[in-house]
Order: sequence, then C-alpha cells, then structure tokens
Amino acid sequence: MLSHLIFGGGIASFAISLVLLYRLIATRTSLLKRIRGFFWVLVFQSLGVAGLSLGLLLMQHQPLKKEIPVAFVAVESDGMARAARLTFTFPNQQDSREFEVKGDQWVVEADIINWSTWLDWLGLTPYYRLTRVRGRYNRVEDERNLPASIFALDEGQDDSFWDLLYDFGRNLPMIDTVYGSAVIQKNAGGNRFAIYVGPDGLLTRKQGS
Repeated sequence: MLSHLIFGGGIASFAISLVLLYRLIATRTSLLKRIRGFFWVLVFQSLGVAGLSLGLLLMQHQPLKKEIPVAFVAVESDGMARAARLTFTFPNQQDSREFEVKGDQWVVEADIINWSTWLDWLGLTPYYRLTRVRGRYNRVEDERNLPASIFALDEGQDDSFWDLLYDFGRNLPMIDTVYGSAVIQKNAGGNRFAIYVGPDGLLTRKQGS
C-alpha cells in the first residue's frame, strides 16, 4: 500500500540521517565538509518526519480492516433433516474436506492473534489457525439433548504453543491480544460461503446468488 511505502521511506530516511551523523562524529574532516554533512543530516531527518507523518495520516484515512480469505464452504442439505454436509476448500490447497454436521446451523471456530498497532501500521496481517467445525441447534434444550457433532480443522489440537500464547501473549510487545472467534451460518443447502479473518475476528460472506 502507498501509505506503508511512504511510512517505510520515512523510517529509511531517519536511518540514513543517523548513519550520516555517526560518520560526521566519528570522522575528522574540514569545517566546510562538516557543514555540508550536517546539511544532509537535516535534509534526511526532514524527509523522515514528512514520510512518517504523511504515512500515518494516510493510514488513518484508509479502511483498517484487512480481510483475508481462509476457507470456502459449500453446504448440502435436503432441508428436511436437521443436518448438512459441509465441503471445505482452502486457499493455496487443492484437497477438500467434508464434514457431516447435525443441527440447524454450522459453526467454524478459530484462534487469532492481533498484532500491536505499530505492526498493524506496517501491514502485518493477523495470525490465526482454524480449530474446529461443529453443528449447532437453535434451541438450548436441543443442544443439551440431541446428538452433537464436532470435528477438528487443525491437526495440532494439543499444540502447547497456543496455550502459551493465551497465557503470556499479552505480555509480548508485538502482540495486542490473543482470542478465539467463531462464525455461524444456517444449514441451508445449495449455499456457498467464504470465511475471512481480519482485525475483528472471523466473518463470512455468501458467494453467488
């Protein structure tokens, strides 16, 4: 994005000014060359301030939501039984996965890391893992009494890495928050959905007509 390029240019200009300043301090030279050197230090520092200020201004006036497609779901149901067959496909993967879920709706859950503001400014997208898909009934009584269905989307369910992130991630300077998110849709046959992850968590959008 243009705003990130401008912001990065500001950082680079500051870095150049610091290098020039160090060389001026560390090297013995004539007064005229020192004056010229300080002139270029001021030029690059001014460019740095301008780049950082303009970059931040542009970022504040751009949409902050960076939605990344993480899965596509095709729903098959005859409309009579309270169940559906879900076919998942994933970006950059050829294989698909199918799940039979019971209930009135289907649910996809995920773990998500939102980065600190300064990393978000640099365009770093949220880190995530899709954890499970399950069926869901509209009525709480049905949730308690009718058959449940739940399946893993991630093979590393026992991975202690995410447990550590939930416990200590908030103490790391590059992490804003670690949390779980979910999306819910009806078990209506013939529908296709795209699942996205963004700074606000998971969301779905229906595809096609």
